[in-house]
Amino acid sequence: MSIQLINQYYNKRDRIIQYGGSTNELTIRDPFKDLLNHYSDKKNLLLIPELAIMGTKGAKVKPDGTLKNALRLDYGYWESKDEKDSIDEEIDTKIKKGYPLTNIIFEDGQTAVLIQHGVVVSRVDMNDRNKLDEILNQFISFEHPQVKELLIKLLV
Repeated sequence: MSIQLINQYYNKRDRIIQYGGSTNELTIRDPFKDLLNHYSDKKNLLLIPELAIMGTKGAKVKPDGTLKNALRLDYGYWESKDEKDSIDEEIDTKIKKGYPLTNIIFEDGQTAVLIQHGVVVSRVDMNDRNKLDEILNQFISFEHPQVKELLIKLLV
């Protein structure tokens, strides 16, 4: 099922590029947002676009998407970039602005980078279906620290 969703993502993205002639972030990010929401459904999470959150530097930041549960807890963040830009430079820029690094996925349509607890845990070529599936599953399977603490308290 997941590979079918990835194939649908590729088809939508490629069609947008073919018809529009553009690979800019605003043009191609919607198919990836849809793919993330399909994956998120498995964990009863929802990707909320353009939600302002408090950043790590004390100022509000606005990721392209915030992954939330029904209790409104943040499970992760998504940031889309242009493939013409250096994804590493864009990641550095967002880190300097105070984007949270607990669980964030950056992508530019070609490369996806997953950072968890401040460490790059995965970097994949988005054209590799299996690697893309792995990184998306790793992203949505993140355990929220508050939920984990609560479960531990309930089990003790």
